[in-house]
Amino acid sequence: MSRMTYERALGIVAERTHDNRKDIRQKNLQRRNPVTDLYGIPHYAVGSADDPAIFYISVSKDYTYYNRFQFRLAVKCSHSVGNFKISMEDTSNLWSIDLTDYLQEQHGGDWIEGTGLYPKDFQDDPTDEDETVDDYYDILDVAQVIQAEMYEASDEDEKDALDVKRRRLLMPGFKQIKIEADGDFTVTLYLYLKFANVNR
Repeated sequence: MSRMTYERALGIVAERTHDNRKDIRQKNLQRRNPVTDLYGIPHYAVGSADDPAIFYISVSKDYTYYNRFQFRLAVKCSHSVGNFKISMEDTSNLWSIDLTDYLQEQHGGDWIEGTGLYPKDFQDDPTDEDETVDDYYDILDVAQVIQAEMYEASDEDEKDALDVKRRRLLMPGFKQIKIEADGDFTVTLYLYLKFANVNR
């Protein structure tokens, strides 16, 4: 049996002190949720009168909240192509939400008219502080409008239907954004998606 020396006792105390401080430091660290931030990621698709352009968007099932869910569209087509319609669906085609009127209303009634970048950039003059229209189509804003409609609805069935519609827009998993028109077109969707994930 080895004899305890003064130096050995100091070594054991120092080691335990180091371990205790390490444990305390780890317990006091604030854990923050990681953030997924997709800024202007381009997605390409081709559409026609018979086949819509479809973009697949994935939101992690362990997300805690959205910071941003917006997109812009770069459209290329002949001037005769019109009647653009945008909807969001689940990938199993169990539900579909027509976003056209909501997105058009976000931008004062302006809509896709042919080749160009949409929504149109109304903030051409950076010194003009009166311009408050954002140059993105905003899904979170659509969800807020639907929630406001829900509060104004007098019929309980209508309230429930609007609540389901809002929750479907914001649910995690795979979604598809579908763009339809009455002719041939190509479109690039620039996605701005930011959400917090559960820390594991």
